[in-house]
Amino acid sequence: MERPSSSICRVSGDHHAGLLCHYLLQNGSAQFVLLNVYEGCYAGISRYHSFHAETNAHICASCNGLILLTLSSANTFSYHIYDLFAKQCVSLPQPHITRQSISTGLAFNGQHYQVVRVFRVEAKSVTADSPSASSEEDWLEMEVFSSETGMWNHYCPLIRLPPELPKLSTAPLFANGAIHWEVGGYLLTCTLSQCNCKLTRLPNHSPNWTWHTMTFGQCLWESEGLVHYCYSNFEGIHTWALLEGQDRSNYPSYSKCDIASFKWKLVHTVKHETLISCNPDVFRRIESLVHTVKHETLFSCRPDVFTELEQNRYCFSLLNWKPYSIYPCGYSSVLKVIYLRLPGVILSFDPSTRILSEICTFECPNLGFYNCSVFVVDYCLQGESRMENAGSSRGKEELVHLPLADLISTKKCNESRQ
Repeated sequence: MERPSSSICRVSGDHHAGLLCHYLLQNGSAQFVLLNVYEGCYAGISRYHSFHAETNAHICASCNGLILLTLSSANTFSYHIYDLFAKQCVSLPQPHITRQSISTGLAFNGQHYQVVRVFRVEAKSVTADSPSASSEEDWLEMEVFSSETGMWNHYCPLIRLPPELPKLSTAPLFANGAIHWEVGGYLLTCTLSQCNCKLTRLPNHSPNWTWHTMTFGQCLWESEGLVHYCYSNFEGIHTWALLEGQDRSNYPSYSKCDIASFKWKLVHTVKHETLISCNPDVFRRIESLVHTVKHETLFSCRPDVFTELEQNRYCFSLLNWKPYSIYPCGYSSVLKVIYLRLPGVILSFDPSTRILSEICTFECPNLGFYNCSVFVVDYCLQGESRMENAGSSRGKEELVHLPLADLISTKKCNESRQ
């Protein structure tokens, strides 16, 4: 691909809703399929912006149409910035810190971008240079790349990290001049202009993990100037807004919480039973996409979670519809819908109407629905003609199914001609 300059300019224009699907194939290759989502209820494939990779390039983050990719080979790895709409790629210089990061974020303001790597550093490494730091706590270390300078810079803000860091699956968010991560039950916020970091306890954080307090899926987004945190748990799907310097007069009731330090407001919640009862036809169709189970296993555990819908005389199997099978994975600020990933299907959920719409389906062998990841790509393009030239299939209302066989066959056909 052509390598552009470090500065990438994004033109202004009409707002469009997009969804980038990263589908990992069994042979280790991957598809990157851009879907244009219309009216929150159906999607068209933008074939011009979709592509196939022979090796699985891992997506670390996305921001305003840019994708941060990492490639690993042998004992080395490399970072690459890919512009979906210009179809251009920039390879970043090798970072100075060679060990694996906790997470990596991407910020793009329309002209310049920054890549931030986050690490846990042992306490003894910090106390050597800062005697005031506790020798019994681990701290935050960062490495930041700027497209303006073309260099990596090292920072070590005195921020104590939580004692336990579970495996991260939440995509970082760039909003209000800062990158936000979920780290061990806290929201880590890094303000890039000042390299200032802080930790904010998440609303569902609990020191005592039980079945009722576990989080099964979560995502971050920005709406109306506020950072939002959405997660699914045993009861349902919940969305909270972070009140930074806002009016906190209307706090939700939250057990065992210090009101003076609690910075979140509950925006929306829906129970799993309500979600299913409002959308029985959708769940009937989804049931056919996954493995069926014997009837006697339907109520083997937790029968109070997903029960028989008396009105529709239909029963959903617990093995297929455990709470962790419903995973919030993004939000469209254009369509005002939450994207959910379930085994074999990506859906949009309108919180105001509680209506689910199927966006695309995907193969998930052995219920491995993590082989398909999605990233919200709401963007601006100048003029509707740009959309048509991009190869969008607007008006085609049948469901998109991944993997796209024609995309693979086209790739192989082109290789055979070389």
